[in-house]
Amino acid sequence: MPEPEPAWRSLFPDKDFSFRFGFRACSPQEFFEPGPLGSKLLTERARWLDEMPERYCRVRPEGGEILRETVKHAREWAGLRDVPPLELDDLGLAEWLGRRLEPDFVLLRRNGDQFDLVGGCVCFPSSWRLTDKVGLPLAEVHAPVPGLNEEYGDTIARYLSRLRPGMAMTRANWGLSRSPELNHHPDLGLPGLGPEVNVSEVFLRIEWQALVALAGTGGIVFGIRLEIVPLAEVIREPETAAGLRRALRTMPDSVALYKGLEPARDGLIRLLDQAG
Repeated sequence: MPEPEPAWRSLFPDKDFSFRFGFRACSPQEFFEPGPLGSKLLTERARWLDEMPERYCRVRPEGGEILRETVKHAREWAGLRDVPPLELDDLGLAEWLGRRLEPDFVLLRRNGDQFDLVGGCVCFPSSWRLTDKVGLPLAEVHAPVPGLNEEYGDTIARYLSRLRPGMAMTRANWGLSRSPELNHHPDLGLPGLGPEVNVSEVFLRIEWQALVALAGTGGIVFGIRLEIVPLAEVIREPETAAGLRRALRTMPDSVALYKGLEPARDGLIRLLDQAG
């Protein structure tokens, strides 16, 4: 039987760049269950939690009930056999779950007609700090992304308010980086892309994201499962490379700057031209 095509091939249609607010429904188990790289992911996650758990885990008091409901369901979603010790506080419980789930997770709490970010465990961030975001309304969390609130802010709020428990709604976000490391926390000071780019030093960084509504608290679990693909693999797929090249050419300068791509954009396009 032939190997299934990698899902990342579908990320770059022959269209100009835009924020794509499209979701696919699946079961929470399909997203959270262990994958083929599970052992590597959990070992890497444990490394960062051992080193500095307070950098990667946060829970506000109003997020405690959502966290406990998340733990209850996540044990089923990911097939976890053990149970958390009763003496754990909310921060310890978030770390306990973070050591067992392959995806990162963020907790959202309904607050009137909006949602606030009230906790989570994020060991593999794409150049952002969980500690900067906890306690903020989602619109403020998204504020640094140029044009996102203006184009989709109301749509996102309505969509979240209409989520129903029992299904995971999934989508993808992508970027390009100079490092294959999973953890791109800003405090680590990893090198960024510059004008001189070599195909062996560029990686497609994909966040497979899932939203799962919780019936008991009305909260939402936002899961982030990371995938790293060498640009060399993308270049071997002419249609995918052409879609990525078009996205880079048509991306607004402000978005390219936010994603850390502006200094390298011309060089990246030249690399992708090799697949044409």
